[in-house]
Amino acid sequence: MKSKAVAIVLAAALASLAGCRRADIRDYTIEIPGLTAENQPRAAKALAEQSGIVADSLKWDLANKTLTLKYDSMLTAKMNLLMAIDSAGVEVKFPEKKDGRAGYINTRR
Repeated sequence: MKSKAVAIVLAAALASLAGCRRADIRDYTIEIPGLTAENQPRAAKALAEQSGIVADSLKWDLANKTLTLKYDSMLTAKMNLLMAIDSAGVEVKFPEKKDGRAGYINTRR
């Protein structure tokens, strides 16, 4: 009886170690008003240092000043991506704070 209880506890412990985390790959289009051909490599380098970005998914649109990419939301958040580009010195469009809801107020204007 005691060995059966020990076996159940061990099985439960092993199952918990396996975890249930799965990749959650999402598409995201970022508006980058400051995007130019000259600073695109700087923004790409900043993003390459972030976890969870699908490296070959970056689609730059210089005419519309946007970047579309795929990322794993279990490894990084949208705000991390925006902050990485902004920290590289390339102006991005942050969500605006409206109606008392959470958001970011860009103080650089």
